[in-house]
Amino acid sequence: MGTSGNSSEAVIMDRAVRLTPRSHYVPPAVKGYGELYEEISANRKLHEIRRLYGDEVEVYLAPSVSSQGGMTHEQLLQKVMVMKPTPPQILRLGYVDNPPWKSNPLSRPKPLRLKSLAGFILTFLAKFEKETPKAHMIYVVTKMCR
Repeated sequence: MGTSGNSSEAVIMDRAVRLTPRSHYVPPAVKGYGELYEEISANRKLHEIRRLYGDEVEVYLAPSVSSQGGMTHEQLLQKVMVMKPTPPQILRLGYVDNPPWKSNPLSRPKPLRLKSLAGFILTFLAKFEKETPKAHMIYVVTKMCR
């Protein structure tokens, strides 16, 4: 799992990460275009969540069951419940990082040629992303407990 650009905003759990809507998600290692798409897709979703719910929410991201070592929404919710003294209000569950191509895990990094051009193209593709169970990541949005 990735982290945030601001370490005070991200908490890394086992195979999951907690972010605020103003966080910037970064995958743990960019091995190719898939991780670049993951970063763009997750940050687009964080922006959408901020627009819908404001800053008083927390977003939990984790690999989905379609990824190696992934989890279900129920397993992610269990992790969230363990972290909170009182059960948080669940606002939304969903899927993110659903690239329009078939993904193959890379064992070693592949050089990203023309990264800025690729980023532009992938940003355009992410605008049309559908939330389906075959996505590589899941998310849960909860109301922030004070």
